[in-house]
Amino acid sequence: MGIAPALLNALAYRDDDEWDDIPANTKANYYLINAGKWLGDGYWIKIPKGRAIAVLSTAAVYGKEKIDGEDVKFSDVFEVIKSNIAPTDIFNQNIATAWTQAKLTNPDNPGTTWYGGNIESDRLQNYRPEDRYDEKTDELSKAIGKLFKVSPKKVNYLLDQYSGVIGDILLPLMTPATSAKSKLLAAPMAAFTIDTTSTNKTTGKYYDLLDELKYDANDGDIGAGITRKYVSHAGDEVNDYYQQIRTIQNDKSLSDGEKNRIVRALKAQLIERQKEIIAQTEPYREAVNDYLKAHPELSTDNDAAIAEYAEQYEITEDQAESRMDAVVYREANREVFGAEYALRTYNADVYDKARAAYAKGVSYDTYYDYYFATKEMHADKDKNGKSISGSKKAKVVEYINSLDIPPEQKDALYVAAGYTAKSARNQKWNGGSGGSGGRRGRGKRTALKAPTPKAPEIIIPRSGTASSAKAGGTSKTPKVSGNVIADFTKTASGTDIQKAVTQAKRKALKAGNRTVYVEEGSPIDYFLKYGKLPSLK
Repeated sequence: MGIAPALLNALAYRDDDEWDDIPANTKANYYLINAGKWLGDGYWIKIPKGRAIAVLSTAAVYGKEKIDGEDVKFSDVFEVIKSNIAPTDIFNQNIATAWTQAKLTNPDNPGTTWYGGNIESDRLQNYRPEDRYDEKTDELSKAIGKLFKVSPKKVNYLLDQYSGVIGDILLPLMTPATSAKSKLLAAPMAAFTIDTTSTNKTTGKYYDLLDELKYDANDGDIGAGITRKYVSHAGDEVNDYYQQIRTIQNDKSLSDGEKNRIVRALKAQLIERQKEIIAQTEPYREAVNDYLKAHPELSTDNDAAIAEYAEQYEITEDQAESRMDAVVYREANREVFGAEYALRTYNADVYDKARAAYAKGVSYDTYYDYYFATKEMHADKDKNGKSISGSKKAKVVEYINSLDIPPEQKDALYVAAGYTAKSARNQKWNGGSGGSGGRRGRGKRTALKAPTPKAPEIIIPRSGTASSAKAGGTSKTPKVSGNVIADFTKTASGTDIQKAVTQAKRKALKAGNRTVYVEEGSPIDYFLKYGKLPSLK
């Protein structure tokens, strides 16, 4: 009797992505109707099935989940059945139970609900006790939490448990998520609707994935440990979403309706990002394991490999183990997401130089190969153990010259290696002999250092500060802050210099905001190098 309605309910929404993301225990306990037409995307009306029907439909719901490839836990099934048919335990379920389970005064314990879940999520546990709330926490609980330095989430749970019908009416009126639509609808919204941006499988899967990788890594699975590093790094973006959500929730200039709209939009994007991370995890783990099979010398479960690596680079074995994992991590990043992502996650300064070279036509794959091929190059030693001047440069230049890329791109790599653009003119790829002179013509244009990219704002773009530009080619070069064109314009005087400024402005606008091209030897080039204007004589 309970199975047929449950199957029909699932059949009605078999092509609905929101339905797929609703937790199985919610489907087992309620009939669900998509209320998107009336309340907005993500809202569903929930109608209690009754205890007996809920138990009967549990088999259908969780059976369908298993067929769809979901990881069904027996404990979840048992919990649904127990909560519906188990008799009340007067010793453990009484008037004091909610208080003892909430652990209000213990910030290290998330507290337990009557059905066995955690009151506070793992994410909220990272905040101070008084800051542990979300959009489903009422304002009274927040005020009590702030006053007594306790968790508003736990306070909300206790108020809900002890206030009965009065709480069912009043608490939703003080809760942003339920009062945003209408104060009159607050109580019914809380009792008879779910919002899939807050109640979904994805968030639970994401944190379960982190735990699973941690357990596997602790069991000695190297691939799991490196994969968890990827998930954690990708999780920084997830944390950025939560930080923006917290900022919106605390913004007193916004109405509850505005807060709810923006927070729900952010949560929808957050869920999609978590889905992407979950979907990418298995291919990433396979890439890690494949690389380790191809490069057993980088496997940190091999003591001999660790010792050999430590000896080769003259470092400790702990340092060797860390570096070996780092190599596998960046190679997996490149394999799965490409060289640009691998460089960006490796080091901000390296990525900054890669972007500047990319503006000159150097591909990220080429820069990746160049950087890691030359990174460990060192100067040769004489018989006294002293470095031989120019020996490292000769190796780097030889590598750059061996690449099958145009001379302009080799120049970009040469400059990225820390050598001057002037000396690049006399390298072999430019028809020179490799000395300090050069055959290429004057007036070669050099690009200013590209600014480090900033992650885009999700809601409202913030006003950014102008990028700083640094001069190259001399240790005496001062830093020039702010917009270099604007700084030069304010400092410049005289017809010729003003004319040069105008030309430089046109080039900057034409090139766009990210890369400013400047004629070498021009007044603005002089300004960038020395922090002052050239003589008018």
